[in-house]
Amino acid sequence: MSKKNRLGIVLVTYGEGKEIKRILDIIQKEKKPGDKVSLIDNHPDYKTAKVAEKHPAADVVIRSPENSGYVGNNIAAKKIQDEVDLLLFLNPDSMPEPGAISKLREGPDDWAGWMGLLVLPDGKINSAGNVIHISGLSWVSAFGQDAAKCKEPQEVTIMSGADLVIRVSEWLKTEGFGHLYFIYYEDTELSTTMIAMGKKIGLLPQARIGHNYSFYNSPRKWFLLERNRYIYIIRNWPLGVIVVLLPLLFIVEIGLWVVAILQRRFILKMKSTFSFFRLFPATIKSRKNLQKLRKISALEYFGMLEPRIDTPLLPGILRSAPVNWFFKGYYSLAKLVLSIFSV
Repeated sequence: MSKKNRLGIVLVTYGEGKEIKRILDIIQKEKKPGDKVSLIDNHPDYKTAKVAEKHPAADVVIRSPENSGYVGNNIAAKKIQDEVDLLLFLNPDSMPEPGAISKLREGPDDWAGWMGLLVLPDGKINSAGNVIHISGLSWVSAFGQDAAKCKEPQEVTIMSGADLVIRVSEWLKTEGFGHLYFIYYEDTELSTTMIAMGKKIGLLPQARIGHNYSFYNSPRKWFLLERNRYIYIIRNWPLGVIVVLLPLLFIVEIGLWVVAILQRRFILKMKSTFSFFRLFPATIKSRKNLQKLRKISALEYFGMLEPRIDTPLLPGILRSAPVNWFFKGYYSLAKLVLSIFSV
């Protein structure tokens, strides 16, 4: 095996005992000498670990004494990162098509990280990369579009954590997946950190990964998304970007409180807000190290953000012309201000 594409596959599991054999079987078919597979089981019954420990594809199986969430990837990756060249973070519920894992070894030399094309059970696109909006909201790109039309490798802003490859040499320069999130926004942070470091990341559409994605927001998911959006903004956005977008963020926050009331999530919104404030000191403290990694200006960072809302996953009123005119107008004004004062 070439010392350029030895693959380390990392799996974080929580109660996927029935699914883990299937994904390990798929991995085993494309595993090559020099590859390593590291799995961490966050569930207290360790059913997934028990299955993995008997499977020939798994090299490292970790029984976590506590639920570390998606950040368990850091623990599992650390066990094998010195023995491989690429790390592939793969969801245990994913379904790589034949040859997809092998294709994920072959990212362009000038890319620091990449992802495969996530495909829904009906063959349409789940994600061709993700979007980060100027409000801090994030969603999957090209959702529901024809996967057959996505053929050429392309750079993206956000790689989905469902199938994310990163060169170990670049991974070691980062903090990995942020420990404050538990789940959601870790892939967003890692992706924008890579770009802020002056690196390129992208999409390899020839590597297709089936993913039975559901946009349904459970109370737990809604709580974490609301809390983590502001953790992400404070940890990652340059001060200039935060300043020019602060009035917009205030308006969006009022809107989210209204939505919370209308959807009978007021108490959940309160809990999410309190949770954020409890983590605020740690968020501020951890911001400094991430900002040290940034090699681009605030204006260049601002260029990663999207002013439009065009995803079918959000209510139609948010995709309406007046709303988009407002966001685009604010974006243009903020960009002008940053072009004058950006450092």
